[in-house]
Amino acid sequence: MEALIDRVPYVLIYLGTAVEGEAALSVAALLAVTERLNDWGVVVAAAFGAATGDQVCFHLFRMGVRRWLADGRVPILRIPPYRIERAKAFVQSHQSLASFTLRFMPGFRLAMLAACAWGGVSPIRLGLLNLASAFLWAAGLFFLITRGGPGLLQLVGVPAGWGAAIAAALLMVALWRVLRRAPR
Repeated sequence: MEALIDRVPYVLIYLGTAVEGEAALSVAALLAVTERLNDWGVVVAAAFGAATGDQVCFHLFRMGVRRWLADGRVPILRIPPYRIERAKAFVQSHQSLASFTLRFMPGFRLAMLAACAWGGVSPIRLGLLNLASAFLWAAGLFFLITRGGPGLLQLVGVPAGWGAAIAAALLMVALWRVLRRAPR
């Protein structure tokens, strides 16, 4: 029973990153800094959770976006048809690049997943490349919060425990500012 309870935080990280990746990974990284969670366990759970969330959205878009956009009308977004066609052409000519980089596009990820679904990106290609980028994303963000930010802050006299919290807070503020400026 205790072994099962020890796995609960990693399941929560998996589910949290499937829904909201950066925030869930930031909280998990803070718990890892306090040595309550295993570093690699956090990275693996976050990467698989982020990739799962992207896959679910991609397949939902594959089921609905093609029918929804087939006649050129976009009732909710009101995107001109020429822009939809331009995005589709870009994704079709850069399928691997689009599949790999969408994990690094906060505020634009869902639009990129919809474009990949509309552009006919292979689910296997998107799945494998997105999983690879999810591991790179999780490890990079985890390192930035747990090692990069605190290490730099210790140079200016901030205690180690506070360094990770400040790095995570700064990351959340930066993401909030990026998302606030995203076109609606």
